[in-house]
Amino acid sequence: MNRFLSVIFVSILLSVSCINGGADAESDIKTIDVAGAIGKGRVVQLSEIAESIEYIPLETNSNCLVAKLSWSSAIFEKEKFYIKFNHSIFVFDNKGGFLFELNRQGRGPQEYDYLSDFSVEPNGNIIIRSFEKFILYDKSGKFVKILADKKYAPGIILKKCFPLDENIYLFTTELRRGTDNEYSAIIMDLKSNKVFKIRYPDKEREFVKSLPNMYRYSFYEITAMRSGDGILLINGLDQNIMRVDSNMNIDTLFQINFGKYNPRDIPGGIFDRGGVGSSVHRYLFPFESSGYIFAQFKLGTSAHKPRVMLRFSAKTEDDTFTSDISCSLFNKRTGEFFLVDQPEKNQIGFPDDFEGGPAVWPVYVSTCDHILAYINALDLITYSETHKVSDKFRELAGRLKETDNPVMILVKLKR
Repeated sequence: MNRFLSVIFVSILLSVSCINGGADAESDIKTIDVAGAIGKGRVVQLSEIAESIEYIPLETNSNCLVAKLSWSSAIFEKEKFYIKFNHSIFVFDNKGGFLFELNRQGRGPQEYDYLSDFSVEPNGNIIIRSFEKFILYDKSGKFVKILADKKYAPGIILKKCFPLDENIYLFTTELRRGTDNEYSAIIMDLKSNKVFKIRYPDKEREFVKSLPNMYRYSFYEITAMRSGDGILLINGLDQNIMRVDSNMNIDTLFQINFGKYNPRDIPGGIFDRGGVGSSVHRYLFPFESSGYIFAQFKLGTSAHKPRVMLRFSAKTEDDTFTSDISCSLFNKRTGEFFLVDQPEKNQIGFPDDFEGGPAVWPVYVSTCDHILAYINALDLITYSETHKVSDKFRELAGRLKETDNPVMILVKLKR
């Protein structure tokens, strides 16, 4: 007998919104009007959305060298910084002091063979995703249990894990065109030994299956993000964003309006390369706070102000390239959505008008409404020498060595 009983949650999102109040519930759904924002944008100063900013250097010693960080390798929760580097999680306190390293790489039953991804529970426990399993360690790095492996959902690859409540976890799945995975997420209730499956909308599933194998875009994958005591889910290009709360209630909170720019509705538009297409779609993964949703969009020919970025191997300031990707901000309270223009070359996000530092864009948003970003020590030193910054910022730069660990940027958002 299977370990879990199977209960199916139908997740065609328009139907979900009707479950909770019919027409009244639909009137509460806010529209993220991407189509209406195309062709215009503005620079948004950090003080418009934030109360304060802190620059926190991570302690640097031979036991905690983390060098350059990759995207999605840092988390701030429970007043601690969690940094993924190589096959370890390095944990620092809120002042940057090194606490401990979690490294259980190996082939034993309590170990992971590869550190692919990780998340942090509200109580500080750490969830590690390896090749074929998710392992739970406590807040000090001790093994607790295996949360899931390939036996828990045969034929379905689990991609990310988000804690919903104690012993209740939401797993997003990996969508493959060659197989017929019907589900975008699976909720495992370890208390009652039940599995709840959220179905991927049929229209989106058929669209993904129709794509040639060489075209693999993040916008059709299942996207999940923390949302208070719940999780927001976006299924590919489906217009609806639904929320699953800690009691496993499902509702639709937002609708995305791509209008005439939806890739699904533009013949051949999905295959345009080099920023010459007319379609618009999400880029990478969004973040949510209690007041805002932060997202990036690939705008194609509709980009009114293409980004100017330095090439990875740039030798001079003139060695640049342009990109049709734009940041955006959605105000959940007012319903206002707009594109966030690039403030200067090789920066994205919100210029720091508190300390004169570089623009900030989140790599993580904590459950306590803090944006987390980071900057390499050398980049911070260089920035202080080429920009008008505060005395506090300049003093910090003077204390750093070029080879020091990265500096965490912690922004307290307005509520």
